[in-house]
Amino acid sequence: MGRDVNFVKITYVVVVSLLVGSVSAQEAATLRPASDQSLAAWPYRTAELHLHERGSLSSRVSAVGLRWQLGGPTFIHPITVVQNVPLTLRVSLPAIQVQQVYNIDLLAGPDAQADVLSSTQATIVWPDELVNPGAFIDPITYGSYVAPLPSWPRRTKLGVLLAAVLVCAAMSSVALVRRCRLQLILILIVVALATVAAIFWGSRQTSVVARYRPDERLLILSTRRTVQWSNPGQLAPIYFNMQDVPDDTMVIHPDRTTLLLHPRQMLLLRRLGRSQL
Repeated sequence: MGRDVNFVKITYVVVVSLLVGSVSAQEAATLRPASDQSLAAWPYRTAELHLHERGSLSSRVSAVGLRWQLGGPTFIHPITVVQNVPLTLRVSLPAIQVQQVYNIDLLAGPDAQADVLSSTQATIVWPDELVNPGAFIDPITYGSYVAPLPSWPRRTKLGVLLAAVLVCAAMSSVALVRRCRLQLILILIVVALATVAAIFWGSRQTSVVARYRPDERLLILSTRRTVQWSNPGQLAPIYFNMQDVPDDTMVIHPDRTTLLLHPRQMLLLRRLGRSQL
């Protein structure tokens, strides 16, 4: 009988501990729509993020990162956390669905690659009039800007051909040398010079092709090679369909937007702001 009572007590303590831990995790951060929406942030909607006291982590936190559980951009906001003092932060988020769950990370540095000190989740419920999936998922707009993906200019292709001819000529000359050791040294020198020249030449080539439509505030991006692209100011993505949302690599800071561009890919981005919601 005594063992049964002890078992019940232990079970009770464990269950209560789990429930308290769950509640604490849920209350670590909360999200709710802001009472006043910013026209300058459209198509994003403005929300208020409430971060509660994080104990010993406070002094190490440099930024907070938010990303919708289903994908989309990652939003990075530099913050200063004071122990025992709740923090409220206005953030811009894509209101694609009425109810969205956001992953919220407290970061040790000012970018998305920083160490994650703590993670939690917060659910936001948008009023129906603020939900605007069509501003982010728009296959019709994509169809309007379908264009041939960029290839290298003719001048660049001729340069590559000329460089290949020169390397072949140099290798042919080295083949005439009879001493094997000297021949090997010359081959290494030719390869090294060709590699350095290729890296230097490649770094000076324009990879990203960007077209801007001021009338629609659209930026159409494509690239000839994989590149990390950065742009001053904040931008909003436009997806062809919902399946593209999880693959979004965009990271949005208060003063810039970065994303990873891949060849044979066209992306549509929207500049923020409009006259009415």
